[in-house]
Amino acid sequence: MNIKQDTSAPAQSFLSAPFAFAEVGWKLINLQTNEPMSCLEFEQAGKAAEAQVFYALYWAVPMGNQYTYKQYIHSLTVGK
Repeated sequence: MNIKQDTSAPAQSFLSAPFAFAEVGWKLINLQTNEPMSCLEFEQAGKAAEAQVFYALYWAVPMGNQYTYKQYIHSLTVGK
């Protein structure tokens, strides 16, 4: 998803960067079997499921008359 540039944000922040975007993905896991599960299985699993969320942020930082591209990749786990 593209991130709208916020020109009022601090100069070197992600929000003020031109060409900023994020990629997001997830994996649903059955905690009893440690196997992937479908959305329907996840909905019915109660507390026996978790979602692993993966995301990457990318943005441009001005360096003179050129841009350097930065990235931040991370994941988190969310229980029900």
